[in-house]
Order: sequence, then C-alpha cells, then structure tokens
Amino acid sequence: MLRPRRPSAPAARGQGARLRARPAARPRRADRRAAEAPRRAPAEGPPRRRPADRTRPRRTGRGQHGAAGGARGRAHARPEGPTRGAGPALKARKVKHLDPAASFGANAARIVAVRTREVLDLAKDAQDPTDVKALHDLRIAAKRLRYLLELTGPDATVKQLKRLQDLLGEIHDCDVQLPPLRALARDAPEREAVGLRTLAIHLATRRAELFERFHQGWPDLDRTFTSLSHAADSGQVEVPS
Repeated sequence: MLRPRRPSAPAARGQGARLRARPAARPRRADRRAAEAPRRAPAEGPPRRRPADRTRPRRTGRGQHGAAGGARGRAHARPEGPTRGAGPALKARKVKHLDPAASFGANAARIVAVRTREVLDLAKDAQDPTDVKALHDLRIAAKRLRYLLELTGPDATVKQLKRLQDLLGEIHDCDVQLPPLRALARDAPEREAVGLRTLAIHLATRRAELFERFHQGWPDLDRTFTSLSHAADSGQVEVPS
C-alpha cells in the first residue's frame, strides 16, 4: 500500500530559507589585468630621467638619398675653396664720446669717422683673394657706412658704396656656393659629376673676375674714404636741413 507524499511546505522568506545564489559579477578588464600582472616593488630614489645626451640620431644622406645626399652632408661638414678665416660677421665698432647735448651734425661726424676707419682697416685684409671672412666683413661695414651716409653724406659716395656692396655680395655668393658644389662633384656619379665640375669651374672663374674688379677699383675708393675720414674728423659732414 502506497503512502501519499506529504506536500512540501513552501519556502519561507527569512531566516532558514534556501535562496538561489547569483553568479559572481565578472571583474573589469582593468581589474583583471592588475590582478594578473606581477607585483613590482616600488622604485627607490628619484624617478629615472632620460639622459641629456640621448638625442635623435641624424639620418645620413647616403642611406636616405643616395650618393648625392651623402655628398651634401659632407659639403656642409667640410667646406672647401677659399674660406680662410671664414666665420661670423664682425660686429660694428662702438662709437664713443657721443654727446646728447651736442648737435646732430657733431655726433653724426663722430659716427661717420668710426665707420669710415672701419671700412679702411678691413679693406687691407680684403686684398687677399683667399680671405673670405675679410671680404664678407668689408661688405657688411660698407653697408653700415652707406646707410649712415644716406642721412649725412654726399650722394656720390653713397653710390660708390652701393656698387662696392653689390660687388662684394656677388663674391660672397660664389664663396657660399663653391664648397658644397665641389663636394657634390667629387662624390656624384660620373654623368652628374661632369656637369657639377663645369658649374664649379664657371663659378670659380666668375669669382676671380669679380675679385679682380674689386682689387683694381679699390685705390679710387681708398682715396674717397680717406678724404671722408679726414672730413669727419674735422666735423665737416653734410646734414639734412
């Protein structure tokens, strides 16, 4: 004889009740990475700094642009040609004993005297065709004197200085272009080197002609600037009315 099954009592809410457990929440990705990563001991001392001498390496021209690129890099590293004494331009000489209470003409004469002597002194070394720096310094000094004489000096002298400045500027252009051009011609393939050497010969010939014009014309300029220097020393400088 089968006994009837007793009906099971409904699960009570409260203590003793068997509740269905919820699945644990999945940890975040950042938390999982933090848990999986090995623990590291905190670094002692100040934080590490990047060495000051660690700089980005420069690309060599040969690896990036072939032989021509390498030649360009060497051309800038080793200038060739008439570059004896090449360097930054000479700073203008200081003008001393200017008097704020004096007239414009008196102070202008003192400045013209200093600038004219500067040109005359630099011209002595500039007679050497290989002294690139002296030629460049003379060009800068002539420009300073020309700007000053545009306010105080005779127009004829201003025009002479303008022609001198232009002539020395063309010589300086040749001095800047010749060293890298010769380096390119030395390292370039023969087909390109022929044209580069021809251009270098043309520039060198042009420079020699320009320097000869400067050298032959300097005695007249020397007399002009010497007379101007004497006039400035005696205070005889034209000033605008």
